[in-house]
Amino acid sequence: MDSFEVLGPDGLFASSRSWFTARDCQQEMAQAVQDVIDKQCVGLLESGTGTGKTFAYLVPALLQQKKLIISTRTKHLQDQLFQRDIPEVCEVLQIEPDVRVLKGRSNYFCLHKHDHHVRNPDMFGLVKKIESVYEQIGDNGDLSDMDLKSIDYEEMTSTSETCIGQACKFSKECYANKARVDARS
Repeated sequence: MDSFEVLGPDGLFASSRSWFTARDCQQEMAQAVQDVIDKQCVGLLESGTGTGKTFAYLVPALLQQKKLIISTRTKHLQDQLFQRDIPEVCEVLQIEPDVRVLKGRSNYFCLHKHDHHVRNPDMFGLVKKIESVYEQIGDNGDLSDMDLKSIDYEEMTSTSETCIGQACKFSKECYANKARVDARS
């Protein structure tokens, strides 16, 4: 199956999604992405607003079923891809790829900082606030879905500058490290 069979006027999207409109520019971009994948080279593609860029690169990429990295400028766009666009394309293609989200280190709860705050209580109640966050975080330690207006992210996360790496006694349990390993696999 090629991108035209999926994105064309008589393709899978047009026949299964009433809101879908086939666009020549989208099909051209999808073919360009397919060419880049086939030639195993680098491509730089640009297209205007409303041309369907997301599906134009997702369809050929997901059809290949190879390891792929999609980098976004914002977490909002990353969430849109992961929560809406990728599931939509996968449903139409009837595939179930193994998809992972990897965010920057500062989006994950830092167990080292948590340990530090617990061992060094403060008089401003920061430990209680951080403990309440720790009790709510999921298995992945991602803080981006939580409402944390009352706590500074810097008190609960690390950056590449502040992380102590393998010297950390929590490096094996580290949420950011686990996310990287998970994405790599």
